[in-house]
Amino acid sequence: MDSLSPGTAIDRLYGILRWSLPIYVQDSHPWHVSREDVPCRMLDAAADDFLSYADQLAAAAQEVRWPIAPGGFPMRFTALHDCSAVYLARLAAERMKNDLATIEQCVAALASWPEYQALAEEVFGNVRGHIERLHGASGPRAS
Repeated sequence: MDSLSPGTAIDRLYGILRWSLPIYVQDSHPWHVSREDVPCRMLDAAADDFLSYADQLAAAAQEVRWPIAPGGFPMRFTALHDCSAVYLARLAAERMKNDLATIEQCVAALASWPEYQALAEEVFGNVRGHIERLHGASGPRAS
């Protein structure tokens, strides 16, 4: 990926977080199990954090008049309504793991904006922590 502008980096971080699977799951309640199950609690915790960070990123972008592109959840998420919470936790962790490289590039792109770079570094650590927790909540993978 080419070098990102700081505005593009903020926009990408916002999109990764705001349109993530944990937020989709929290908004849509796609399964018929207790919201108290461990995978559900872990997905909800990730969603709450991601919404908070997305709000902070949007405020940062607005502060310096960088545009945030409108977005939406991927249509493929609608095919997940019959999946178990364990499967969704595992899938969310895998998707977030795939996003880590992009988040790192966004951190680097914000080097000239230390305040926003610190926020991006915090996002990176938070996402990595949720990946670990979601892997734990989804249990060992079947061979």
